[in-house]
Amino acid sequence: MDGRTVVIAANPALPGDAVPVAFSFRPPGKAECVSLAGTFNGWNTQACIMQNDRQESVYETVLDLEPGAYQYKFVVNDRHWYLDPHAHDVAEDGYGGQNAILVVTAESQAANALMWHDPTQRYFYNAIAPGRCALRLRTFRGLRGAAVEIVNGGTGVANRCVGGGAGAGAGAEKGAGNAGVVMMRPMQPLATVGTFEYYEADLAIPEGVARGALEAAAAGSLSGSASGTGYVFRIDFAGRSLWLDQHGVKHAGDQLVPWALFLPESEFSRGGESSHCGGKQVRYSETPEWVQDAVFYQIFPERFADGDPTNNPPGTVDWYAAPASDNFFGGDLRGIRNKIPYLKELGVTAVYLNPVFCSHSNHKYNIYDYFRIDPVFGDNELFAQLIEDLHSAGIRVIMDMVYNHTAVDFEPFRDVMENGAASRYKDWYFFHDFPVRLEPPNYECWWGLWHMPKLNTGNPEVENYLFEATRYWLKMGADGFRLDVPCEIPHEFWIKYRRLVKAINPEAYIVGEIWDDGGPWLAGDQFDAVMNYCLRDEIVAFFARHQKDVRQFDTALARLRLAYPPQANRVMFNVLGSHDTKRILTISEGNSDAAKLAVLLQMTYPGAPCIYYGDEVGMEGGKDPQCRGGFPWDPARQNKEMSAWYHRLIALRNSYACLRTGGFRTIAADPANGIYAYLRTHGGAGVAGSEPGASAAGGLGGADVKRTSDNMVALVVMNCGTEAREVLIEPGSQYGGHWWRWQSTDRPFEALSGKYCE
Repeated sequence: MDGRTVVIAANPALPGDAVPVAFSFRPPGKAECVSLAGTFNGWNTQACIMQNDRQESVYETVLDLEPGAYQYKFVVNDRHWYLDPHAHDVAEDGYGGQNAILVVTAESQAANALMWHDPTQRYFYNAIAPGRCALRLRTFRGLRGAAVEIVNGGTGVANRCVGGGAGAGAGAEKGAGNAGVVMMRPMQPLATVGTFEYYEADLAIPEGVARGALEAAAAGSLSGSASGTGYVFRIDFAGRSLWLDQHGVKHAGDQLVPWALFLPESEFSRGGESSHCGGKQVRYSETPEWVQDAVFYQIFPERFADGDPTNNPPGTVDWYAAPASDNFFGGDLRGIRNKIPYLKELGVTAVYLNPVFCSHSNHKYNIYDYFRIDPVFGDNELFAQLIEDLHSAGIRVIMDMVYNHTAVDFEPFRDVMENGAASRYKDWYFFHDFPVRLEPPNYECWWGLWHMPKLNTGNPEVENYLFEATRYWLKMGADGFRLDVPCEIPHEFWIKYRRLVKAINPEAYIVGEIWDDGGPWLAGDQFDAVMNYCLRDEIVAFFARHQKDVRQFDTALARLRLAYPPQANRVMFNVLGSHDTKRILTISEGNSDAAKLAVLLQMTYPGAPCIYYGDEVGMEGGKDPQCRGGFPWDPARQNKEMSAWYHRLIALRNSYACLRTGGFRTIAADPANGIYAYLRTHGGAGVAGSEPGASAAGGLGGADVKRTSDNMVALVVMNCGTEAREVLIEPGSQYGGHWWRWQSTDRPFEALSGKYCE
């Protein structure tokens, strides 16, 4: 075996000298099916159907090919044939077109399969802020440990430096011996999908290096052998190192041609705020740092706590009555103020308030005054005091804003009802004709509900009114906004909205109510995050409904992480339920173990967890309005076991950075035994001094956290079955090479304290 041969030990044995080769293709239009056809499969368009695993329009597959020369094309919908746009060589196909040529050698080991990075592809390069960017790398499954090297100089020679491998700690500033290397950062594991591993790194570039990189990008450097600052990737395994540069996989001694550290806007577009450098624009997409450390708590104000019975509306029902769409319980702002100590003791660091503005409904989503607190809740002065008190307790405040529709008693709508086509507000809405008719409505409204007429947000007067309301509440102290049904408002509105909000408070959090793919709103020019209902759907399908096995569940989560940019993933609004869904314990059919596992994942998963009020004490409730009951302040009505579970997990999350900001890697997804285990890593280094960890009873799990200097690793193991299991897990040498043993027991065990959970 010569010195350049690569052995992938984790890969199953391949026939002969077959090499795994990765193919990817982005169809030019909508595709129902994409396949790979070539001389390796007799040009059979059905032999190799490609997969769309990243929830975007990139199709991928891996073939095991013997060394040799092959011709191929991509086939869309079984009839449209396309040349690989990244092919290095082509040949005439005999029909007036061309075939791509691929040469596979045992020596090269198919560079595309081993490592792949394209900064023009979605989310593989993200300029977050001046001097800060995020990169993604895809490797073939089985390779472990990846790093990105920042290089001064247009080219350099790959040279491995003993003791500075990709698995070294985050402090390894010059881990590789490449000429001009100024910084090396280990990459965090992101996801495993099919035959690929994905890594990402968030780089804070030293000011001098960043300035030089921008100047080089503006001058067109790094487009060959020009001098400047760029980056390459590196993996270490089997006692050797490999690098990936613009031209493919390189070995020690090879010349490296790095990518430019900062790309001009013409090469990638991310939206958001921008800066000019040498006449070229570089765009940035930054999300609030504080959100990834937050534990949110959603409060439906009318049902949380009644602190002032004198402002209760007429006909207020008993606090523990069955919730209905039109009844009132008497919850208010003073009630929330009175319960701040409870929120603080629970470990909450941010609250999300459903609408508190003037409205005749109990949910307040049909607003008639955007500048005034509803009198049944209090007044503006009391709300300002509530914000101040919450801030004093270390709790931020997110307000629910409704820009798509109003109440019919909103003054502009009332004016149109009175004056018809002569009203100055007739273009604030979408009227079909006049006079205005409420039932059935002769105007556009949300979901056909006559009492929620749809606003014309494209009207400058409407936009000005809504933006002025936004300014008002931001200046009062709101830390951000949850946006109701934003998918029904044009993107152009939200682009201007973000500019407005971030100009007033760059750290304000903007989260949209999106029930499916939030990608169109997360390009950096609109929202920071979305309500992660996609994650909730997967959690419910796995833990509550048992519709997937653990391997399918893990793959689904991996695809979700790949669907969004890293800065959005870090601040995703992770919910198990809300005022619009069944509660987690109800959808689990009262199975507290299933609900506990769902909470365990929520509290140890990337993003910001949000607790729907009362879930932490075992509240149940079906679809709206059953999920909007009064909080059970009577201790006799609370589930003590569930409360203890929430307290313990929130405390763990708040105590360990790796559970809030770390990378995510699956360690075990065992459908046969129902075992799911993953690592959260912080700081990039491995585990040292590991000893027997925690145990998992049937249907339960725990988290074991190990610390090495400033680096932390948390191992989370769940037993999703019904029987106790003993599990022996070896994460691998890059995590210290130590074993965790999870012994059979009938009670959950926490490794941090060595105590059983009572």
